[in-house]
Amino acid sequence: MALGHVPLRDVLCELVRDRARQHPQIDFSVCADNLMRSYGDSIDLTIYRCLQESLTNVIRHAQAKHVAIELGEAMSEPNANANGTSQLTLTVRDDGCGIDPMAAPGFGLSGMQERAQALGGSCKVDSATGCGTSVRIVIPLHETRS
Repeated sequence: MALGHVPLRDVLCELVRDRARQHPQIDFSVCADNLMRSYGDSIDLTIYRCLQESLTNVIRHAQAKHVAIELGEAMSEPNANANGTSQLTLTVRDDGCGIDPMAAPGFGLSGMQERAQALGGSCKVDSATGCGTSVRIVIPLHETRS
């Protein structure tokens, strides 16, 4: 499937289904309702690549049994400088072994951070040894979307 020609949700769900077929020992769940068909090429590609990299990391390193993927729009919390704005949030959580706190971040995590920051967003990784990992990508939605 090609980004831009198929709804973002469908492309992401197909990516997850493909990984689930390749790795039947891992239970994947996806919650991605009420999404726009597309958020533009840059955002769609960033979300796709970040999900792809997150799933690759889970499969290669986490020894997880369950992976939960959530994607949706939400309003950011208003702060002293601005009202809340709409944002797209991708969260990938696993129940695996966690990331060694002494390990240097790999190219995949660095790439996700760079992609998110290039769109004014963020990438946060929370992990504890033996307690799984959570990757959260937040992209602000500034302009009119299709």
